[in-house]
Amino acid sequence: MVHFKPGCSNLVGDTIDNGTLLLLEVLGSGAYGVVYRAVDVASQDGVQYAVKCLSKLNPREHTFDFHASERALHSQVSGHPNIVTLHRSFEDAEHLFMVFDFCPGGDLFGFITTRNTYWRNDELVKLVFTQLIDAVDHCHRRGVFHRDLKPENILCSKDGTHLQLADFGLATGRFVVDEFRCGSSYYMSPECLRRDLRLKEYATAPSDVWALGIILINMITNRNPWRYAVTQDACFSAFLEDVLYLREMLPISKEANKLFRRIFTLTPHCRITLSQLRVAVQEMDTFFMTDRELQRASVVVQDNAILYAGQGRGQDLLFASEASSEKSDPNSPCSTCSSCSSSFGSDEILALVYSDFHGPVNRPPRDTPAQRAPLLKSSDDTSSADSAGPITPETHPTHPVAEVPPLSDDEGLCEAVLLPVGSPLLADPVPKAEDLDVESLEKLEV
Repeated sequence: MVHFKPGCSNLVGDTIDNGTLLLLEVLGSGAYGVVYRAVDVASQDGVQYAVKCLSKLNPREHTFDFHASERALHSQVSGHPNIVTLHRSFEDAEHLFMVFDFCPGGDLFGFITTRNTYWRNDELVKLVFTQLIDAVDHCHRRGVFHRDLKPENILCSKDGTHLQLADFGLATGRFVVDEFRCGSSYYMSPECLRRDLRLKEYATAPSDVWALGIILINMITNRNPWRYAVTQDACFSAFLEDVLYLREMLPISKEANKLFRRIFTLTPHCRITLSQLRVAVQEMDTFFMTDRELQRASVVVQDNAILYAGQGRGQDLLFASEASSEKSDPNSPCSTCSSCSSSFGSDEILALVYSDFHGPVNRPPRDTPAQRAPLLKSSDDTSSADSAGPITPETHPTHPVAEVPPLSDDEGLCEAVLLPVGSPLLADPVPKAEDLDVESLEKLEV
């Protein structure tokens, strides 16, 4: 059921743009307004569009600033085959309208969570993820940085072989920004979350690359690797401590794991670039574990593989280890919120980042009940500040047979490194300690 915000009326059946566009149905609604499927009644073949409608009644000033920015930045990158085209924008006495391409296949979130389109299909993953890299690269070359890359903002053809990037509501034209926690929590980089309180600003391009890495994990595993990229998050902390962590939790290949270590590098300027990422994806033999590797993998990895391979039934999934013994609870509350905002203001993440926490969170023991992940559901807000996304895996203590291998010579000094428990994370450039007060320093101990 579609819920209309105050001031937003249901325009289904109305014509707009001098009677040329007939609004047929509501595709979605959120804090920004409503998106309709429309048909051009003047065209012979009935061309369809997606029309984004924003009410002008009782507007908040910053809302119009964002939409003015969205129109300008989206127009700047329109015309690329992997970016949804903004055809035109106009307004009447009560509404603002933006007319986009209509993508009948829905979004990438739906393909990941309700089908097994990309499971063990390396060529298709390469094809579509390269399209996404090209779209983001096109934006960056034109000085536009998306800041809300996630599967819900990527639209698909009916067969899932062609992607188009959409929703530039949180995009910026600045290379460096001081607006933290902007985007969707699962996809935010550590610097965007302001992991280091001394950080005053951060570069937007590497932060987009981080989000691309999370999307790639979504596509090949139907999982998120962690909830927040801060050391107070047990999953992220385990990733920092163990270079094999992702393979201990997810059915990915050794080559894919190595690529993710290059993407999820804490120091933004040492992170893999888009051009390097494109080459690495194209040269990847496989993103997935082989059958033999799966047979030897942990129960968590095996369950993840089985669950993703069995998709297409639209069921809600829990953490992998819960799925075999526990039914999903449709009334389980989501621990994150969805709201249209330029920055993520959840009390939960603020408490994590700014807490007096001293030392990384250890992985919970095997017999510790895992916290339930949010149910699999797409955010209604296409320019949401946070969304549930695919499920984050449960963590368990692991005991690899082989020792953690050292970094090879070709990995470079800027790769993610194995940090001992209790070590402070000093990956980001920071000011001198004498410039900070004692209380700030204490809060930085991780």
